[in-house]
Parts: sequence; structure tokens; C-alpha cells
Amino acid sequence: MKRAWCFILASILLCSCGGKKNVDYNVNNDGASTEVTAHDTVAADTAEVSDTTKKSLNDIRFAGWTEKEWLDNEYIRTLRRYLDDYSKGKIEYEALNPYRHLTKGQFVVGQIEPFMLGGVFMYIMFVDDPEKVFTVCVYSEVNSETEEIGKHEVRSIEYQSEVPGMPKELLQQIMKEHPEQKVW
Repeated sequence: MKRAWCFILASILLCSCGGKKNVDYNVNNDGASTEVTAHDTVAADTAEVSDTTKKSLNDIRFAGWTEKEWLDNEYIRTLRRYLDDYSKGKIEYEALNPYRHLTKGQFVVGQIEPFMLGGVFMYIMFVDDPEKVFTVCVYSEVNSETEEIGKHEVRSIEYQSEVPGMPKELLQQIMKEHPEQKVW
């Protein structure tokens, strides 16, 4: 499983670099918590420093997530509903117009991870044409006081690149070997 997905992800990354401007950000993508620490809080007569740790919104969104939650979650379900509405003409998204025929079909998530601007960033492939890779950002509102997750919304879905050599049959074989990967 891991070898097949590594091949897919490596192909995606290699293909996605061609002809595009790259912007480098100094971002920690290893899943470590982001902490904000307040210093210099001095009590009336003392020189004590009080440390306060506040969770980032993504720490709240993904607290306790296991592989199971990453493979089946409201972010992916929100994307499925969005694609259904788009394919029925209920919403318009010009960047998807050349691929409208694909949006009616099923997709698989090749990679999903927290997005630095909030929510998730995904690479998806449609079962009917797995050589075409799309990037998706799905955002969710978070109440930092109650730590409740609110409304989810698709912020962007864009065609990213081709992954040559990823025929439909290979994707179907990978899915048979790894039933934990859902088809949406």
C-alpha cells in the first residue's frame, strides 16, 4: 500500500513542479503542534513569568485524528457534496468547466493534510481519469473558545497536473488491495 501511494505521490509532486512559479514558505509540515506562548506577565509584587499556551485552529480541528479520520471526514464529504452540486449546475466554478464530465464520477484522495491557512489540502484523482490530479482546499470554521468545528466550505479546486502511466486499471487494483481507501 505505502509503496503504491508513494509512487502516486512522487509522480504528482514531479508533475506539479513543471512550468509554475514556486513560492517557498517556512512551514512545519510534520504535524507538530503550533504553540503561542505569552511572556512577561508580571504579578503585582513578584517577578514571576506566566506561560500561557494557546492551541492553533488546526490543532483544534485535528486533535486526536487517526488514519481512520484522515480517510473519512467531513472535509471530504463537503467536497463530494460540492462536486455533486457543481455537476448539477447548482453552483458555478469556471476553473472546473473543462472537467465537468469528471465531477459527476467518483474520486479518490491521494493525499490529505492540514492546510496552513486552515482546514485541509488534498490531492484527488477521479476514477474515470486518474491521470488528472486536482488540488483542493476545504476550510472549516472553528470557535476557539468552545473548540467546536463549524461550517465546512470548499475554497478552491484546481486542475494540477497529469500523472502519466496511471491508468484506470492500476488505480482500481490499488483500491482493491487497500479497501481502507474510500472511493467518494
